[in-house]
Amino acid sequence: MKRLYSLVLSAIIILVLATPAIAALASPVPAAGMAELNSIPQTAALKSSSGAGVITNSFETYDETSPVIMINSQPAASTNVVQSGITGSLSVTASATQGAALSYQWYSNTANSNTGGTAIGGATGASFTIPLTLAAGTYYYFCEVNAAGGALPARTSVASVIVHALTPDTQVIRVTASDRVHYKEKIEYTINAANMKDINTIALDFIADSNIINGADTLAESMGGVFQIFDKQAVLDPVTNLWNIRVVLSIYGDVTSGTSDVCKLWLNPIRLGDANVTLATVAIYGIDIINGKPSSNQRLTAVIPASNTTRIYSIYDINDDGEVNWVDLTLAASHYLAKAADANWNSARIADVNGDGVVDLIDLVAIYANFVP
Repeated sequence: MKRLYSLVLSAIIILVLATPAIAALASPVPAAGMAELNSIPQTAALKSSSGAGVITNSFETYDETSPVIMINSQPAASTNVVQSGITGSLSVTASATQGAALSYQWYSNTANSNTGGTAIGGATGASFTIPLTLAAGTYYYFCEVNAAGGALPARTSVASVIVHALTPDTQVIRVTASDRVHYKEKIEYTINAANMKDINTIALDFIADSNIINGADTLAESMGGVFQIFDKQAVLDPVTNLWNIRVVLSIYGDVTSGTSDVCKLWLNPIRLGDANVTLATVAIYGIDIINGKPSSNQRLTAVIPASNTTRIYSIYDINDDGEVNWVDLTLAASHYLAKAADANWNSARIADVNGDGVVDLIDLVAIYANFVP
């Protein structure tokens, strides 16, 4: 172990000394199509941006020495909410070459398109809270990301928000989760139920991506006093490579109309990236009197299946590309011995992973020790 530790330290020291020669290799890969763009001598070039979806295409004046914006994760393509009980937000993660500072502007649109649109006042962060007063209907949003230094703006794909009407006795299940969770923490999901009067059983079926989530480690806990976890199963589908997670709640006691949290679910991330968990189906059973005897029957319900996307990040992922590797170590080494009082601290502080105000060997060793493929 001592020999291995010495080899690691030696490699880190070599990185620090060789940083001027290799730092350029650690820059994020430019957006799709930029290689062709750089080969064009003219300043009138085709604008193109990367990401999960095509952003925009138009002819604009472009200086090839300017920063390039990359969309690293898109907002959820579709979000279902219920009128008068709207929760949730849309979010985007982006980065730019040359360490350029980013700015954001969210837009609404009347069509499923990221062309045109109307800028939303005050919506200038990487996350946008879905308006609480929306009427029933479908709404379209997207975000435009800009960067200092003459970078061409990049627009995300369209995020649809579907608002369902709520009647006084509608039975509704809502699932909420954090937008961002650190790699070594569990993702917490809160399941909320409305109007569960005369209900005795709720069965929830979730689907989770096994590339990001380990469903075998699923934890569930009931809430509210009258709810109990009756059953919990997690099965990996070998064909789709998705976890099928079922949680069955039994209700003991009198639950009247209204809203309450019924259980929490915890899932364990196994790598960086976007953890998508979908409430795929719900079955609600209640006691009815049939021929003078109580009988359990499945109820008609307005339950809205919905997806939750949580960004799994790591403070050691210096370039926010979803991996912690030698590229991150090289980037951190390029800021070696930078201090909080230095003029370049705004760009260097991301390499100060232990937050002590200086980028030193302790930070570099910590990044190496937390490599995540």
